[in-house]
Amino acid sequence: MSLQFELSKLLWPMFVYSYLDLVINNYGDEAKLFLKENAHHFRPAHDDDLRTFETVTLPQHTAENPTVKLYRENKYRIPLNQHATGDLFNFLERESEQGGSVLRQLLVAYCQIDSTSRGPITPYSFEAVFRRSRNIELDDVDVNEGVPGVKIGLSN
Repeated sequence: MSLQFELSKLLWPMFVYSYLDLVINNYGDEAKLFLKENAHHFRPAHDDDLRTFETVTLPQHTAENPTVKLYRENKYRIPLNQHATGDLFNFLERESEQGGSVLRQLLVAYCQIDSTSRGPITPYSFEAVFRRSRNIELDDVDVNEGVPGVKIGLSN
């Protein structure tokens, strides 16, 4: 079973909260460089938020910006297959000295992992094909992914 798609759900929230932590802790130049070097991975799905983050470069900006406040005041919900969840935390524990502890800290502080018993969902996975063939909607856990009030999608 491929867990790549499941684990790719972690990339955006890890990027966002890493960036915001850099800004909050007065590492503005490092935050700008981090954003510049990594933003392309998240376009076009997160264009609006990326443009917002470009304007958030000082700690006081994080308290003033409504989008950033949504990210800071709500945990980012991530639906993950239970096997991926277990493998992820085992890996982060094993790789604690190589950054695993930092990622684990970000996940615990800013994210809520909703462990699901369904198979991994990818566009062509058995689970996705089966659901489409039966006109079955996404699980509530998948629909609620992200932060309440933050729309993910293409810019208008």
